[in-house]
Amino acid sequence: MGPETAKFQFSLQDQRMGKEISLENVDLGVLSDFAKQVQSFLKGEENLDLENVEVKLTSGSTVFQVEAPEAMAGSLIRDLDHIAKDDDLSGVDPKRAKIVKDWQGSKAVREGRRSYGLKKIARGPDKRQSTSEAKISKDSTYRLPQTLVDVELYLKGQIETMGGKSDPNIHMTLETGESLIIDAGRELLRDEEHNPLYKDRMVRVKAKKNTKTQALKDAEVVSFEPPPSGKNNPDKYDQLAKKGAVAWGGVPSASKWVEEMRGNLE
Repeated sequence: MGPETAKFQFSLQDQRMGKEISLENVDLGVLSDFAKQVQSFLKGEENLDLENVEVKLTSGSTVFQVEAPEAMAGSLIRDLDHIAKDDDLSGVDPKRAKIVKDWQGSKAVREGRRSYGLKKIARGPDKRQSTSEAKISKDSTYRLPQTLVDVELYLKGQIETMGGKSDPNIHMTLETGESLIIDAGRELLRDEEHNPLYKDRMVRVKAKKNTKTQALKDAEVVSFEPPPSGKNNPDKYDQLAKKGAVAWGGVPSASKWVEEMRGNLE
């Protein structure tokens, strides 16, 4: 008795000149591309050895029939089960996920002329035969995992250097101690009124943020936020103190006056 095998089916449905395609009328380029995609799907990111995998075209059709030993097709079985029940391709082999997404995004599929079918027949965990099927068509909503998202945020820290001849940027050390190199336009650096070097500043940036690691990529300065107007300004402090002394000059005790205004003293 030979090893248990899993069976897979990859089908291409399309129309040519108003007729369903078959081996008799299919465009050779379309069939060739489909064959390469099926081969790449079977190999996956781990590059499975296909020496013991039997691949053949069903007579007269554009359906590839595949038989592979279950012992070496574990990831393929899992991925087809996943694709059959979930539009989120996060848990699928990256190469297989991309092929599904490419099929879904192709012009022929978006126009409703073409669809792709996937089918798996293999034993389940309970050793019984199980079947999974998926169809990629204009109604499909498969999506790849989003690890990078566009963000706009404020960063606070000290600017260590700024400028550059070919690729102007700023080097900034954040409050957390992390160092970032952030692209900055020549005009933005030239027109900045307040010299930000070696000072704590708030910088508005746009970037791509990794939703898993929270790391920023392709950060670019949008604007330098103006420094707080009264912070660490002795002259400003003296002016406020003088105004306060004049305003409260006729009041012996400011705290007692406040309590009287609140009705707490008789």
